[in-house]
Formats: sequence, C-alpha cells, structure tokens
Amino acid sequence: MVNRIRTPKGGKIHKLTVDVDESIPWRDAINSLFEFKSKSKPPNAALEVSAIGDKKYPALKISGQRTVILVAFGDGFPPTSRILEWVKNNNLRYTTPRTIFSIARQHNNLCDTLRMDKMGIVSLMACDIDGQQRVCDIWWRRHENKIIREPYLNWLYRNWDPYYWFAFIDK
Repeated sequence: MVNRIRTPKGGKIHKLTVDVDESIPWRDAINSLFEFKSKSKPPNAALEVSAIGDKKYPALKISGQRTVILVAFGDGFPPTSRILEWVKNNNLRYTTPRTIFSIARQHNNLCDTLRMDKMGIVSLMACDIDGQQRVCDIWWRRHENKIIREPYLNWLYRNWDPYYWFAFIDK
C-alpha cells in the first residue's frame, strides 16, 4: 500500500496500473515503443538496449496487471546508494525492464500527467555488462510537439538528476 510508504524528503510518489507481459521477446518489447516506417531503424540508444536482449533479462512466463509505484527523489542529485537504502527501508521490489517498457507503451503521456517536460523511469534491476552494473530506463521528451520515448542503458551507481523516477512494486 502506498500509504505505508514514506515519501522521500522533497520527493514524490505516483501510483499507476499497468498490464505487463514478461514473456514478450526483448526486441519486440523495445520496438513496440516506436512508430516505424517500413525501413526505419530504432534510435541508437534503443539499439544499445536491444543488444543486451534476452541474455541479460530472459523472458518469464508471467503476465497480468501490476500496480507500480513511481518515486522521484526531489531536486537534488541522489546517489544510487541513498535510493537503494530507501527501497530496503520501504520493503519494495525493483520492477523489470519489461515493466517500464509497458509503462511507456500504456502511458505515453505520463510526462504530462506528472507535469514534466522531460522525465525518465528507471528499473533498478541491474545487469552486468563488461564488469559494470547497468540499468534500463525510458526517457520521455518533447520533440516538435510530439512526445518521444526512448530506452537507454545507464550506470547503476551514479547521481541521478531530478528528472528521474524509479519504478517499484510493493512486496
């Protein structure tokens, strides 16, 4: 329940419902974020995320509706260690990258809902790439009066700017 979760100092919590299918092949989950013309390719950032594929985040035979808790940590640049401690203290679980892809598909205008010109949602479910811990995120931004959504790979251990929200599921 969101009511028992303590909002981070200066932060915000937003709860939403999303249909998630963890069995969708990785590339299909990513490509579903884009409106392609017949021969166009996804943006370079999407190609990087696409390359890690099912090897790092295998498909699971799980599907259904989930309540996702989005958390923003305020105006500062919180380090990952502070965010991980907050998650542990609030007894939450990380979402999968496919969950944040589902959010992007089903909540295309989420940046408007949250009153932000640009924003990202991060899944803290990390994978190892060349000895470095990386995480997937989806970035929403405006381009020529259209909302663009792009997946990225980010470093797990960093300071996060105030445009990032983190996606969790209640245990």
